[in-house]
Amino acid sequence: MKILHLLDTPHFAGTERHILTLAGATERYCGARAGIVCRYGSPLQQAAAAEGIQTLPLFEGRNIAFHIANLMTYPIREAAILHCHNGRTLLSASLLSRKKRGPVVYTQHFLDPGFHNHPAPIRALYRLGHKTANSRVAHFIAV
Repeated sequence: MKILHLLDTPHFAGTERHILTLAGATERYCGARAGIVCRYGSPLQQAAAAEGIQTLPLFEGRNIAFHIANLMTYPIREAAILHCHNGRTLLSASLLSRKKRGPVVYTQHFLDPGFHNHPAPIRALYRLGHKTANSRVAHFIAV
């Protein structure tokens, strides 16, 4: 079995540390292969490579279409589980989930999504995106 963890942040903090620990423990204790899809050259990519965890580069960009196009170049069908760790990667993976058979899992690392400060039409678009993505999630994990 292979689990791909997805996160597109440029920094290294608690969520990134969690993914690194989870991916390493999955390989050591469960016998499942783990990979991390993260920004090319990010501290997470560097730390994972140093620990021998496979990384797939997600090139910089906040555009969802860009993420989807980038993810489509990877062997997504090889992954039994796509485990997303933020909203942008969740939306991308959920839109791709029709092309693969494995479930999408989402860990909600933060209590409140950050789109509440946007104007009403943008908030409505974000809500629609979240509703679409959430409808395709097999399991939610709350921190």
